[in-house]
Amino acid sequence: FRRVLFRSGEVADDTTLARALRRAAAEVEDAHGLGVDLVCVGDRPMTEALRPIVAAAREAMTNAAKHAGVDRIDVYLEAGNAEIELYVRDRGRGFEPDAVAQDRLGLRSSIIERMERHGGTAEVVTAPGAGTEVRLRLPAPTHATADATVEATAEEGT
Repeated sequence: FRRVLFRSGEVADDTTLARALRRAAAEVEDAHGLGVDLVCVGDRPMTEALRPIVAAAREAMTNAAKHAGVDRIDVYLEAGNAEIELYVRDRGRGFEPDAVAQDRLGLRSSIIERMERHGGTAEVVTAPGAGTEVRLRLPAPTHATADATVEATAEEGT
């Protein structure tokens, strides 16, 4: 099932955003036995400021693997100079977001609130029978914002 391909000589480490996302996708593939088609446009060195978008993407991929009823998930990353955009899409069964029980924290806490805590946004576009797309956006960290995020993360304990 492995569709996350590494270029010749590329190691599976977390030194860049794309590599961290590839690792997360590979973990979801291995845990759930489905394919993750990953396209990365641009890349950035991995910093603490970028960890929330990787974690939110991993949660979105895991949710799709568990609930969408598909054998493939599409992930698109665009690492721009001003903003990081990441989309996790499945063409599965979809759902009604308002019908998700309040005690189900994956979507709300692990994705939406995590992104908001770190200055980003998360939008879920879905409907029953129409698949799901999770859209994640995070301002691209500068050296100063990366340092501030490390401090804030240490204080939060996340």
